[in-house]
Amino acid sequence: MSDQQQLRLSLLKSLNNTRKGIILMLIGFAVGAVPGLSAFGGLLQIFGIIFVIAGRGAFLGGHRRMVPISMVLLLLAIAVMVPADLRFSAAVSSGSSLMSNFSFAGLLKVLTPYLYSAAVAYPLYFGSFLSLAYFLVRGWERKALWGIYGLTVIIALWMLYDAMSSVMALYSSAVTYSSVEELSSALSPIKIFPSLINLLWFFAYLMVYGSLRGVISEARQAA
Repeated sequence: MSDQQQLRLSLLKSLNNTRKGIILMLIGFAVGAVPGLSAFGGLLQIFGIIFVIAGRGAFLGGHRRMVPISMVLLLLAIAVMVPADLRFSAAVSSGSSLMSNFSFAGLLKVLTPYLYSAAVAYPLYFGSFLSLAYFLVRGWERKALWGIYGLTVIIALWMLYDAMSSVMALYSSAVTYSSVEELSSALSPIKIFPSLINLLWFFAYLMVYGSLRGVISEARQAA
């Protein structure tokens, strides 16, 4: 086998790794759109990013540089969000099991840093999706990716602001079953939000996959 043939086979292998990564991302977004499965969907997305990293050698310039940046953005988002999420979940669990110790003022002390952490983490998280795919598409598709990024960031910030405003209104309220139901209603967008976001990015990556198939087809014909 000549050096040129080996180079072409290596190129195809890298392209296939990228293809597998994008497919895993698509599956991850589809799974994450199902309520309650966002964590599992996020795990599939991480594996997808790893495959895309493994396949970046098939590309020159922008994509090769942006793929590692995507992973860094994702890790930063996780580093910001996971500790805040764990503290918030622990506080809600202890408050739910010991109603006598539960207060909205106490919850707000935990909820406030959680929401601020989310306001930082979500743009980083979505930025990892944008940077991973940006140089795999061209023209209007890049504008579409920017549009979806902007839309998801706006939705995230609006949801966080709305949740904070609703909880602030309960700050001095007595803890009753009625007020707890109000709290649950105020925080319900946080539970629904991952499904909507995953659905939007699923359609974005469906577009990316279509563009990537054309690149792979051309490479196979050249090989």
